[in-house]
Amino acid sequence: MVMCYYFPRVPVWIASLDNLTYLDINLNPVEEEALGILGNLPALLCLWLTSKSAAPKQRLVVSSNMFMCLKECYFTCWSIGSGLMFQEGCMPKLEKLHLPFHAGTALDFGIQHLSSLRQLVVEIICSGATIQQVESLEEAIRKTADLLPCRPKVEIRTWDEENMKEQKEKDMVEDDIQTSC
Repeated sequence: MVMCYYFPRVPVWIASLDNLTYLDINLNPVEEEALGILGNLPALLCLWLTSKSAAPKQRLVVSSNMFMCLKECYFTCWSIGSGLMFQEGCMPKLEKLHLPFHAGTALDFGIQHLSSLRQLVVEIICSGATIQQVESLEEAIRKTADLLPCRPKVEIRTWDEENMKEQKEKDMVEDDIQTSC
C-alpha cells in the first residue's frame, strides 16, 4: 500500500535537522514560509518538493542566501501561479534543476542567477496558453540558460497541450474586449 500525505506546512521540527542532506516532502500549498525554512537547512544537498498548488498565486521567490549547499532540486507543482523567481545569491551550488512553469507567466524568472547549473529540466504547463506563449517561454528559457557559465543541458517538456487556446480564439476575445470599451 502506497500512501501519499501532503503536509499543510513544513513541520517545525525539520528546521532543527542540521545534518539533513536529502529531503523528499509533499506540501500543499507551497508558500514562501516553507521555502524559507527549507532554504535555511545548512546541509541540504537534494530536495524533492511536490505540491498540488502554490500559495499565494503570485510568484514564489527563492531569496538570496537560501539553499546554500543544494546541488539538486526537483520541484513539482501543477498549479504554480506565476512561477518561481530565483534571486541573485540563492542556490550557488545548484547543478540540477527540474521545475514547472505555466506558459502564461512572466518570462523573467532569475535562472541567470544559478551560475553552477549543469542540467535544467522545465515542464511547461500549456493549459490556457497560446502556442506563441509556449514558444516564447521555451525561447526565453533556452536564451537564459545559454548565458550561464556551465552551459547547462536544457530539456523542455510540455504538458496539457490539448487545453491550449487557439490563437484565433485569443484574437476574437481581444477583438470583443476592444469593441466593448
